Amino acid sequence: MTYKFKTIISIAVLCIILINANCFVFAADYEDPFPLPELTGDWRIDYIEVAKSQLGYTEAEDGSSYFGAWADQTYRPWCSEFAAWCAEQAGIPETVIPIGLSTESYRDFFYDENRYYYIDEGIDAQNTEFMEGFTNVDTISFNDAEPGDIILKETNGYINDGPDHTGIFLNYENGEVEYISGNSSNNVEICKSTPDKFHGICKPDFEQKDIIDSEEISLEDNEPDSLDNQDSYSNKSDITTSEIVVSDIPVETTTEKETISNDVCVSIGSNEITIEDKKYMIDVAAYIQSESNSTLVPLRFVAVAILGENVSDAQNSSAISWDTNTKTATINVNGNIIKFTSGSRLMYKNNSPMLMDNGVKAEITDGRMFIPFRALGRALGVQVDWDAESKTAIYKTK
Repeated sequence: MTYKFKTIISIAVLCIILINANCFVFAADYEDPFPLPELTGDWRIDYIEVAKSQLGYTEAEDGSSYFGAWADQTYRPWCSEFAAWCAEQAGIPETVIPIGLSTESYRDFFYDENRYYYIDEGIDAQNTEFMEGFTNVDTISFNDAEPGDIILKETNGYINDGPDHTGIFLNYENGEVEYISGNSSNNVEICKSTPDKFHGICKPDFEQKDIIDSEEISLEDNEPDSLDNQDSYSNKSDITTSEIVVSDIPVETTTEKETISNDVCVSIGSNEITIEDKKYMIDVAAYIQSESNSTLVPLRFVAVAILGENVSDAQNSSAISWDTNTKTATINVNGNIIKFTSGSRLMYKNNSPMLMDNGVKAEITDGRMFIPFRALGRALGVQVDWDAESKTAIYKTK
């Protein structure tokens, strides 16, 4: 082998090494994902919380991202990949949310599951080439969307080729859709847009979950033992609500009435609220919400009692405010801002949304805002118990 040939071979090997090294550097330009939240075991809540944990993530200058690399598509747009990655990290099986690497893949999967919907406020998607050959697709409103639904958006202005962006739905309020978006201006962001920018809604079957964490609250154990008299208490308004989350909270059940003399107690069907053994009359009674089978309590009266204020003057409490336009109640306590909105399953604490369990929603009944008793206790940081025999919610403030 001549010296010249050896030199050529050496140079070629060196070039290959340099090229591989550069490729390695390029592939490593992106950052790792941010730390994940502790999972609750509720797929819908965990899906949203995992997505929120990545807010502020930015792809590398060379266009690479962790979420793209996770899907073996390092340098491609990664909105669909982000939605799929969040599902995997939340422990959601592919039978509920697939490893979707495009808006088409989400459409195909959820269509086959009869869980893909057009949007009556959205794009006339059924007449696009994107939906050619797809039949029997129902149309729903964004008012019917739930946090954690996957929404498909139009971004390039060419409607016929279908949606170009995937988002995770959070809320619909005042004519705006709020959602978490991967690869929005190269970031993970909470975005807002009008409904006319969306093609469809994919509704994952989160209720498919058949493995429940041992610490999850059991509705059977902690809500009323018998609902025989439920109708007398639940003939209430159907107003939908938007309030923030309540995670699974272990609840101790007691049947000894002596324990019900502590702190703040409110019973289903009773216009009395008990505070340290003293009874006060209120103008509305707690009841069971028929749709969710959950106990709802009047926010203002109970919150005022828990905060140690005068229940008789609850209407004038400076800790609680009401926005008539948005139907939102705000509690300002110990530097924390807590919001419950009629029409949503979300509750907000310091602008952080959380999802309430069992499909429960806050609602307006008899002119009062009612919310799940556990959600209120969790928001205010007090222990919550349930006495099944007397159907009484107990807030232990000490």
